[in-house]
Amino acid sequence: MKIAVTGINTSVGKTLITAMLAFAWHAKGIRIEVQKWVSTGDSHGSEDIKLVYEAMARPVPEAGLNHAPYCLKFPASPHLAAKLEGIHIDKERLVNATHALEAVCDILLIEGAGGPFSPISHDLLFADLIKELSIPVILVTTTSLGTINQTLVHLEALGHRGIQVIAVIFNETSVTDPLIAADSMDFIAKRTDIPTFGPIPHMTPPFPFTHHACIHTATAVLGLLEAKNDSE
Repeated sequence: MKIAVTGINTSVGKTLITAMLAFAWHAKGIRIEVQKWVSTGDSHGSEDIKLVYEAMARPVPEAGLNHAPYCLKFPASPHLAAKLEGIHIDKERLVNATHALEAVCDILLIEGAGGPFSPISHDLLFADLIKELSIPVILVTTTSLGTINQTLVHLEALGHRGIQVIAVIFNETSVTDPLIAADSMDFIAKRTDIPTFGPIPHMTPPFPFTHHACIHTATAVLGLLEAKNDSE
């Protein structure tokens, strides 16, 4: 089973949520692999993959393996980082890496860079490829002022493309006014039939993935995935 983790923007906690899910599901004995098609900011490896695999207390996959096919130096959108290094992002390389990892695990989590409409290359958006591979999405959003608009826009755009959103997870990227957070979550939950979870409390390293909100959310999302799998 493949699941994409994307967000309403960059820096909303996609890696944190990916690590949270991977930590909890790995602890249940589920075979988990995590992939990031293109990482930027370090050509020697993916910092996001490193965080997730360290959370699972597993060896960190090296740059260039199927978990992190492209690791680029410049900290920017993948299409720009690749252009600056003269690297061509080969879609088939990403597809083959995804199929190879999916064959050796129960759940493959694919973390995107930026939001779902961020470009992988000049010819390919993240949303293009997850649609082509029929990968459902977990959408990570925040509890901050403005999240209602950003979240609903993303849900509508993904729905327009026929991309299934399994769940929306609210993540506190900073200390948020509790009234705004509660109202935002309630409003979005009532405007959509997509299950919503959270908030995941604002966390700093070392991340407490055993926090009850983390475990509860990961367990609930796993239940949704199992129900989806049984119905197919």
